[in-house]
Amino acid sequence: MRRPVYDTAAPRRTVSLTINADLMARAKAEAINVSAIAERALAAELTERVRARLIEELTRGAEAHDAFVAEHGSFADQVRAHLEAEEAEAKPRRHAAS
Repeated sequence: MRRPVYDTAAPRRTVSLTINADLMARAKAEAINVSAIAERALAAELTERVRARLIEELTRGAEAHDAFVAEHGSFADQVRAHLEAEEAEAKPRRHAAS
């Protein structure tokens, strides 16, 4: 289960909203809990914006990583080359000692 992007245990606060009068009258006639709906809508919008920002940050990070690897090679390739060089250097010593 994902963590909410806001503190769900925070106290409620009275706010003022400007809403179409007819819409509000009809919602009231239907006993719609406008506060609950507004809170869910705000939470959904905030979640979507945080998700979009995270995707953008991750995309930029991946692009920076790819650019680094394209210029310098990957860390794994560097380690592999180093280990292969050490191994190749050690082989002549083993044969000489035999």
